This record gives sequence, structure tokens and C-alpha cells, in this order.
Amino acid sequence: MFWFALIVVGAYTLYVMRPAERTKLVDAADRALVVIWEKAQRWHVERDAFRDAVEARTRWPFVTAVIVVLNLTVFVLMLGSAGRMSDADTLVRWGASAGPQTTDGQWWRLLTAVFVHAGFVHLVVEMAALAQAGMLVERMLGPAAFAGVYLTSAAFAAAIGLWVDPLAANAGASGAIFGIYGLLVALVIRGTLRRSPLTIPPRVLKALAVPAAIFVLYSMWAGGPQWTSGLATFVIAFGIGLALTRNVAEQKPSARRVLAVAATPWVMAVLIAVPLSGTIDARSEISRLIEVEDRTTVTYQTASERFKRGTLGREALAQVIDRIVVPELEAASSRLRAIAGVPPQQQWLIVNADEYLRLRRESWRLRARALHESSLRLLRDADEKERTALDALKQIRQAVPAAS
Repeated sequence: MFWFALIVVGAYTLYVMRPAERTKLVDAADRALVVIWEKAQRWHVERDAFRDAVEARTRWPFVTAVIVVLNLTVFVLMLGSAGRMSDADTLVRWGASAGPQTTDGQWWRLLTAVFVHAGFVHLVVEMAALAQAGMLVERMLGPAAFAGVYLTSAAFAAAIGLWVDPLAANAGASGAIFGIYGLLVALVIRGTLRRSPLTIPPRVLKALAVPAAIFVLYSMWAGGPQWTSGLATFVIAFGIGLALTRNVAEQKPSARRVLAVAATPWVMAVLIAVPLSGTIDARSEISRLIEVEDRTTVTYQTASERFKRGTLGREALAQVIDRIVVPELEAASSRLRAIAGVPPQQQWLIVNADEYLRLRRESWRLRARALHESSLRLLRDADEKERTALDALKQIRQAVPAAS
């Protein structure tokens, strides 16, 4: 209906025009069509020149395709498994990187984490960015260079993520994709400085801009170790890209150059990750500490009930403290001081737990003395010291649910 109305209006307009006006209109339309045709021809030639150049360099970007398929396959398998996909335990079970597991000899997680995603949006945003940028970079630099930079970027980003937050479950391909964008920027700069059939035309860059912008904004919004490690990886990969694309107009980088250049982020990843060996999650020890508190409290309360009924003497009640309660707390204190590999963000837990144990032992010893000496003053001091100790325990107890 719209087109019919448009034709009617156009026909009526031509009908009421003077012959000279109609002639001018036809001439203007003819010139416009010529300009459009010439631009279309130039665009077609430019498009074919660039397309032919990249296809001649690398016919099929199979590495990018394999990586995308692997990510999709892992995601589908995760959908069919038990547990929420965004849950840290689920991510780690499928290969995500986390300090206590990765630094305990499971270094392969630095690479497998790149194939694990926490949700559908996470997957779609990263795969859309990877597919477009990856195919272009792989065709221009070749499968070997693309795969080398992708994997080394993934390992470097995962190592940075461990360093930033050793306890977070790092998953996703953002670090590796930032590395590919670093290569892409290097290719654009090389092509601008030295123009050739492989110089990336503006229309291709415009097509890449939308998924790239969405990816960067999503990564920025998500924040955390992935954002920090992604920026660091982009810088490193850009430097690598400048070295790999030196003669990109003539040939793909050789395997020897790829190995030599890609070794740099590998070495940096090792230097970052190895000192983190033996990283633990101190919240597990805090959970044991809370169990000790609950168990010793129940033990004393049970004995105290017998004391109130007259089936247990005062000295026997004091011995429950001296022989059972205090030794358990001393053993917990020894375990706490023997812990190694506590990340910086959990040091406060160890300090507070040690203070709690000191105060709690003092409160129990005062209570035992009060029973031995039948002293109400010592009993009041024991109650006050106990309240102070339990206040300290309350602060660290709040950190335990996050460990589950």
C-alpha cells in the first residue's frame, strides 16, 4: 500500500510539472544513478581486492572455528550437568581457574578456564567478538600465529587473574580475546603505515566495531580479575603483534618467530603464577575453628548440666575444661599458626582467629580457676572475657558462608 501511494504521488507530481522541470528532474536522476553506480563499482573492487588477499593468505580460519565449537560444546555439556552455571564450584569442576586448585599442581587450568563460561550472555558476547576478530586475524597471520597468541594470552590472563584475586573462580575467554584485539590493532597500524592489499579497509573495521564495543563494555561492567587481566593482556599482545606483523604485507610470520615472540607471555605467566604455589582458602580452617567452638561449648554445657543435678563435682567440672576444652583450643591454635599460603585478602581472618583463640583460652582458664577456688570474681572475669572472645568469633564467622 505504501509503495502504491508513493507511485501515485510521484506520477501526479510529474504530471503537474512543466516540460522543462521534468527534463531537469530526469537529468538530475540520471547523474545520481551514475554516481551511485561508480561508487558501487569502486566498493566492489575494493571488497574483492581485500577479500582475495586474505583468502590467498589463509583459505580457511579453522582454528577460530574449532575454538568456537569447543566453547559451545562445553557450554552445552554444562547445561546438562548438576549445579548452577554461575556457581564457583560448578565452574571449577568444569575447568575454571582458582588459586587453591590451580596452584596445587593443576596448572592446566590456566588454559582450560578459557573454554568455561558462567552463563549464556557471557558465552554469546565473547563468541561474537572472537568469531569476527578471530577469523580476520587468523587469515592475515596464519593458524600458527593465531593459535600461539590465543593460548599464550589465555595463560597470561589467567595468571594475572590469580595474582589479582587468588580465590576467585576465573572463567571465560575474555583474556584471550583481548589478546586477539591487541593483534588486530597492530595489524591496523601496520596496514596504515604501509598500505597493501592486506590493509584492512574502513568498512571491515566498521563491521568489527559493534561486537568489539559490546565485548569491551560487557567486560568493563563485569569488572573483577577478568577486566584487569584483559587490559594487561591487550597491552602484551599488542607488543607481540607489532613484532609478528613486521612484514605482514609480504608473508605470514614464520613458526620460529611465532615461538620466539609467544614465549614472552609464557615466561611472564610462569613468573606470576609460580610464586602463588600452595595458595589455600583459609575459610576452610575457619570452619574447623567454628566446629571446635561449637563442640567444646556443647561438651562443657553437658558437664555443667550434670554439675547442676549434683552428679558431677566442681573439681570434675574444672577438669573438663583443663583436660578437654583447653587442649582442643590449643590444638586449633597450633593448626592455625602452621597454615601457609594464605592470600593477602584473607590475612585478617587468620589474625582475628588467632586473637579469638587467645581470648577464648583465657576465658576458659579463668572459669577453671573460678571453679577450683570457688571465686565469683574470677567467674565474672571469665564471663567478660568470653563475651569479648565470642564477639571476635562473630566477625570471622560471617566469612564462612562464602566458602560454601
